[in-house]
Amino acid sequence: IAIPNAVPYSATKGAIIQLTRNLALDLGSFNIRVNCISPGSIDSPGRDEFAKMNNMTIEQMNDMCIQGSCLKRIGQAEDIANLIVFMISDLCQFMTGTNLVVDGGNWNDLLANKVVFLTGAAGSVARYIARACYAHGARLVLGDLDLEKTNKVKDEILENENNNEDRILVVELDVTNETSIQQAVQASLDKWKTIDVLLNTAATYVLGNVEQVSDENWSRVFDVNVRGYALMAKYIAPIFKKQNSGSIVNMGSI
Repeated sequence: IAIPNAVPYSATKGAIIQLTRNLALDLGSFNIRVNCISPGSIDSPGRDEFAKMNNMTIEQMNDMCIQGSCLKRIGQAEDIANLIVFMISDLCQFMTGTNLVVDGGNWNDLLANKVVFLTGAAGSVARYIARACYAHGARLVLGDLDLEKTNKVKDEILENENNNEDRILVVELDVTNETSIQQAVQASLDKWKTIDVLLNTAATYVLGNVEQVSDENWSRVFDVNVRGYALMAKYIAPIFKKQNSGSIVNMGSI
């Protein structure tokens, strides 16, 4: 959906859904699944900015979202994480090109030994996705530009799970830079020998109406939110093709 005072952000999220469908068509014959999830109102730091941009308090925004929800609550990052675990598990091996709205779920140990590559891993929602995947047995590649924050995510996961297993690799990653992507992918292969899942969650926010947004900001938000997702697929899809399996989930928005 269109979001007031967030023209570039809304445009990129719509583009992600179409990119997902095109990638699904392009990669389906290689048994590579590409899907998208589109969270609604999720309890995350970005909601404060949207509330301010629309001259609302966070309490007013929460009330509006709750009134418009069948479940009468604000979505949590764990809701997204649980859905992603389901989508990248073998239970969804016959689903591709789909855009799903998050409504929560609960499953057990679905990702044993799968290598999950997560972009934007230092993000507030991504950290819950990483935690959920790890809890279900996945080996994680956490990619982000901010290595300090990403290593904190790793430490939080190990502390939360009371586990010191060597199942998390942190890599520096700029999704707008092909050399950075190639290096991160190679580091993953050096460590795990393969990649089974790509979760594209890296995102940047540029707020403002169409008259306020500069050409530079349009380029920046599309470079990260759309082009970055396509570039990640460009370098990981060949791995999936070679092993005749793989799953890609892109983070969109409704």
